Amino acid sequence: MNEKLIKFIQEKLEEYEIDYEAIGSISDRYSFKVNNFICKVALNDIGKNKNMREYALSPELQPFAIKCYGCYEDGLVALFECPEGFNDDTQELFGKISDSFLRDLNNFLGDYSNWGFRDDNSLVILDFDNKEERK
Repeated sequence: MNEKLIKFIQEKLEEYEIDYEAIGSISDRYSFKVNNFICKVALNDIGKNKNMREYALSPELQPFAIKCYGCYEDGLVALFECPEGFNDDTQELFGKISDSFLRDLNNFLGDYSNWGFRDDNSLVILDFDNKEERK
């Protein structure tokens, strides 16, 4: 089902000649970059809840988490800042450090795709969720 929704979103972006760069989809949201912003479109109710929660929590989590500039009232779409994600070299470096010296760093950072750098080179979390939902 999500593949059909993602395809529909992509077709509409192309139909309206919106220049975008796909970032990806896990299961609940489809993310893409437009004009140096990240747009996260909910694919189901969980995605809507994540968008609304990230919008609500974003001010409290500054400067550590991605800024959410706005969200539709129903959570369908949210607009975020667009930091630079870790490149392959950075991911490899963190992997080597965590494997060799800081085993817990791997648990903390995960696969590193959820982290990035702002223009001032500060580290930022790109996506965050509520611990309660994972139980």
